[in-house]
Amino acid sequence: QFERSAVDDNKMKLNRDKEPKIDDSFKPLFNGKNLNGWHQATGTAKFFTKDGEIIGIGNNDKDVPNSFLATDKTYTNFILSLEFKWGEHLGNSGVMICAGIDGKGLVAGPQIEIETNPERAWTGGVYGERCGAWKYSLSRKEHDAARAAVSEFRDWNRMTIMCRGDSIKTWVNGVPCANLDWNNSWFDASNGGFIAFQVHAGGVSRIFIKDVKIKELR
Repeated sequence: QFERSAVDDNKMKLNRDKEPKIDDSFKPLFNGKNLNGWHQATGTAKFFTKDGEIIGIGNNDKDVPNSFLATDKTYTNFILSLEFKWGEHLGNSGVMICAGIDGKGLVAGPQIEIETNPERAWTGGVYGERCGAWKYSLSRKEHDAARAAVSEFRDWNRMTIMCRGDSIKTWVNGVPCANLDWNNSWFDASNGGFIAFQVHAGGVSRIFIKDVKIKELR
């Protein structure tokens, strides 16, 4: 039932690289105490911090844009690492990278998916937020391991994203997922942009994020 959303298998390169090592060269992107350095770009979800975690709570507001908690600073070439889990209410989320605001005042750009549908299981795929929907689905037979990378949504899971030039690669719990050359005709991300966490509009949900670290690349 997800075939219409899937990207043509022949257009997707496989990620065969090992997850980058997360070491002391990474710097915290979230200070674990408050949201200094972050701002809510759009939407009506609530974002706050507690016990060293960022918590995003969605609601049933209708006809509102998706909510995004965005960095004040922009980033171009980097490796980003974070951990996420869901609370009692599951939902849809994602991590925006090299993102911006479009002509209608809404967040646009590459989004690394964090979802909870076990039948589709495309967490780690790349979605074009307000720029053409899915760019890299996890729909090839060779993506079986990637689709199985999250075994429990309510446990902590690790996501790693590497963005260098047009290349976007992702890993979930150490399993290689996406390997996409981003096309600037979808959305010009070549000059970088902000990083943001999404809470999808139109549903009650609760997502937790912690250990957000970044290593900028030359």
